[in-house]
Parts: sequence; structure tokens; C-alpha cells
Amino acid sequence: MQRIAWIAAVLLAVSCSKPVAEPPAPAAPPAPGPKPAVKGKKTAASEYLTYTVPAEWVSEEPANEMRKAQYRVPDRKGKAGPAILTFFTFGGPAASLESNVERWREQMGGADAAISKIQGSACPATLVDLTGGYAGDSGGSPIENARFLGAIVEAGERTWYLKFVGPADTVSGWKDAYVDMIKGIRPIE
Repeated sequence: MQRIAWIAAVLLAVSCSKPVAEPPAPAAPPAPGPKPAVKGKKTAASEYLTYTVPAEWVSEEPANEMRKAQYRVPDRKGKAGPAILTFFTFGGPAASLESNVERWREQMGGADAAISKIQGSACPATLVDLTGGYAGDSGGSPIENARFLGAIVEAGERTWYLKFVGPADTVSGWKDAYVDMIKGIRPIE
């Protein structure tokens, strides 16, 4: 009996000498679920232009000083190589549509060009569509079965030239997204 009394006294002493423990902190709220898929990423070509590109398009360092923005665009089906989208501006108004189309036709081996105005765009824009063999330029290699979508966009006091070129399957798979991106181009004021 003395032994039980002694153990009870020790337990009482120990429990009285320790501070009362704080109740445990509430559990952290659960981590948020996955974010919804990104439909596009808003970006700018230098300090002059704003637009939104699909999330799959990868921004790259422009290959030369003439390029104001550059994107690597993967094939949606994963079968063809990537395409390249480049933005150019030289300030001021556009050179003639005919001179730009002729230069782009030469890059595509003299291919016939389909030319149309882009309806519903924030800035006046013209689309030039060519297929054939792409001869390449300072930032690329020749491509046998290529498609070239060129756009001339009058945004504010500048004219922008967008070249979207690569394997025909890659460019064709993104044509609607390319046109949608052009429709949303706006000058930064």
C-alpha cells in the first residue's frame, strides 16, 4: 500500500510540476487542388506590343537583334518537328504588302500566296499563307514540306511582321491559335 501511495505521490508531483501543454495547433488547411489548365500566357514583344500565346508555345531568346520575340511551337500530335514564330518591327508604317509577300514567296521557293484580311482583330492585320519548301533564313534551316503563315499587323505607330514557319503539319495544327493570337494583338500605350 505504501508503494502505491508513493507512486501516486510521484505521479502527482510530476504532473503538477510540468506546465499544462498547449492544445495542438489546428492542422494546416489542405493544399489547394490542381490549378485549371492554362489557356494562354499574356506576353509582350519589347515595350510596344501585348498579346496572348498558347501555354505550349515556348518563349526563346531571339536568334538575332532584328527579332523582337521568338517562340518554339511544338507539333500538337508529336509527329513533326517544331515550328518557329518570330516577331519583327522596323518602326514606322509598313512597306508595301506586295514587297513583303514577294520576299516571303522567295523564301518559300516561289510558292503561290493566299492573302486575306484577319476579321475581328484589334489592329488591322493581313494573313499570308504559303506552302512548299522553305529556304531558311539567318535563324533556321531549309524545310522540305513547310507551311509559312506570315502576318502584317498595324499596331499603333508600328507595323509588325510575324513569321510562323515550320513543318506543314505543325503549322497547320496551330493555324487557328495563331490567328486568334493575332486578333488579340494590341499596342502598349
